[in-house]
Amino acid sequence: MIKSFKWLFIMVPAIVLLLAIGCGPMEEAKEEPAKEAVVSQPPIKNPNEIDHWNGVNIFYKNGWVDTAVQVVDDKDAENGKALVYRGANGIPKMAEYINRGPYTELQPGKYMAAFRLKVSDVNFPPDKPVYIDVEVTGKATQKRIFLGSRILTSKDFIKDQWSDRYTLDIDIKELGTAEIRVKPTTAADTYLDYIALIKR
Repeated sequence: MIKSFKWLFIMVPAIVLLLAIGCGPMEEAKEEPAKEAVVSQPPIKNPNEIDHWNGVNIFYKNGWVDTAVQVVDDKDAENGKALVYRGANGIPKMAEYINRGPYTELQPGKYMAAFRLKVSDVNFPPDKPVYIDVEVTGKATQKRIFLGSRILTSKDFIKDQWSDRYTLDIDIKELGTAEIRVKPTTAADTYLDYIALIKR
């Protein structure tokens, strides 16, 4: 019986040693690096872009003074500032549009106007959308030609997130001056960063 115990005293430490050698040194648990917060960035410029108008610059160029349209700081806007059309808070809406302009002369051709927009709320009803449209005044004829519009409902937006996927295809038949507009009818605050013109 004593011999059996002696055998156990010899074998158990030997087994433990072999296990330790086989398993190797225990590694300390590694902490996962903290994930950086996702910050929205201005989109990459389209290679076919032929013109680019910042909303704030259009606003100052036109010399508007309106209680409904304001220039505000916005860290995710292209130049750190954006135009906002105050639809909420009971502010009177004197203007129909966030912007009118840029009154740039455009050659005949097919284009796509891309609007970078966001809204403060996505619970507005479908009969109170945001409209985007383009009108051109022909240089020779001086006729105003409505080239098209698009209706943006609450389903087209994500609350407080910028996007430039709001586009409108236009076909200019004669040399003319463009008026590209954003018209909110919603009670949400509607923001404009810029409008880009892309050759199709």
